[in-house]
Amino acid sequence: MISNKLSSNKLYWNARPTNEGSTEFHVGHVNYMNLAGSWDPIDTSIVYKDGVFVVEKAPFTFTAPLLSDEATCFTNDNRYDIFTKAMLDTPSLSMHTIAQGVTSVKGEIYQMPNDDSRSAVLYPNAYPKYNADLIYHIRHGRAPRFEKLVRFNKPLAGDIKLEFIVEYSNSVEVQVGNYLIDERTLNQSNGFNIKGNGRGLGIKTLKLWDSNPTGRKIEEIQATMQKIGENKYLLTKYISADFFKDAVFPVYTDSTSTFYPDPSVETSSVDGLVRENYSTGSGISWASIRGGAGVSALDLQTESWPVVIFGDTTTNNWREFRRGAFLFDTSALPDTDSIDSAILSLYGSNKYDNLSATPTINIYSSAPASDTELVGGDYDSLGSTNYATAITYASWNTAGYNDFTLNASGLAAISATGVSKFGLRSESFDVNDAEPTWSANGLGFKIRMADYAGTVNDPKLVVTHSAVASTFKPRVMILL
Repeated sequence: MISNKLSSNKLYWNARPTNEGSTEFHVGHVNYMNLAGSWDPIDTSIVYKDGVFVVEKAPFTFTAPLLSDEATCFTNDNRYDIFTKAMLDTPSLSMHTIAQGVTSVKGEIYQMPNDDSRSAVLYPNAYPKYNADLIYHIRHGRAPRFEKLVRFNKPLAGDIKLEFIVEYSNSVEVQVGNYLIDERTLNQSNGFNIKGNGRGLGIKTLKLWDSNPTGRKIEEIQATMQKIGENKYLLTKYISADFFKDAVFPVYTDSTSTFYPDPSVETSSVDGLVRENYSTGSGISWASIRGGAGVSALDLQTESWPVVIFGDTTTNNWREFRRGAFLFDTSALPDTDSIDSAILSLYGSNKYDNLSATPTINIYSSAPASDTELVGGDYDSLGSTNYATAITYASWNTAGYNDFTLNASGLAAISATGVSKFGLRSESFDVNDAEPTWSANGLGFKIRMADYAGTVNDPKLVVTHSAVASTFKPRVMILL
């Protein structure tokens, strides 16, 4: 049985011994559970063994073929969920991928720029008519990532499409937003969610960017996914030659990372609400309740009302005022990467409005005293600078994610070395200090929190980041 206590050798998913005899704790996943149920250090370096390239020491299974026209296999078979701190007993889910239109060339173990480990397989000039290489790359942080790269060594003469056959070991659902693939072809640029056996293997949003230090050029890549057989799909990426005309080389693909607040017991981050509230019949003025220091907090709920403005039974007095706090441990981001964009998403499950004006809510800074626990005194720690475009009451989704695309101020709040701290407030009333016409019932927005089962509905921060330009041979790369 695995518990939250360290074993005798001081190894756990985020802990390992030092040479000095102490134990160091990490915010990322540094050890994986082996078949014997004990912990071993993660090493995503690729080795050549028995005719294939493999990663042997990781919380997933990966094999790449000797030849470029054969199938890779990435298997989600992790035996321990670091987010729920529980054993996983769901069947594994494998994704087999075969690049189409490549010549048969031998692969070689390769070290990607800005990557300390030899965790990629390079198939040089696998696309000879494009003078392009095929690269399979493994990255591991809070969650594993299998990247399929095409690296162009010269501009394209015209638009092209790149195709991959993707086959899953079990029946899966392929979803874009609220739409499932059946016999249709889904065409979009925001990636695909693949779910099966209680596990997932996502295909993320694709972008190209160049290395212009004064104004990076970024372009999304359109993609389609078509069901072509039992558990089998054709993934097609469309590449525009226009991108290459004025690009500053080298040009890279993007990387995205997704972060969630910790559920209880929190180890590095937290989410919840902080509030100023009074018993019925003892409400106070708008100025006093809005400007208060806070009296209580809740950070263990599966669903919560983190934005509430509630009137007292006494006319023109107010009884409850709430603000939300959402912290994300983003220290797994590469310290030298640039933050290109980010979306903070909150899964709405209810709302009500009995005030006379239309409420809006938005993202702001927060500065709780602790990264893992909220207290009433954190109520006045939230800032007033907008980190995104406000969402109106009418637009608030009560059965899905509400996406806040962070602006420059919001992006600046993302930390590559620690915890990124955000807050949620009513913009129209709270931040703008605009007292609405009194109502005993007020308004509220309900959200699913990190303690909700799994991470499918959790608050999440998706960060698109990219490595800084290096000095190696100019090339164009796209991530598939």
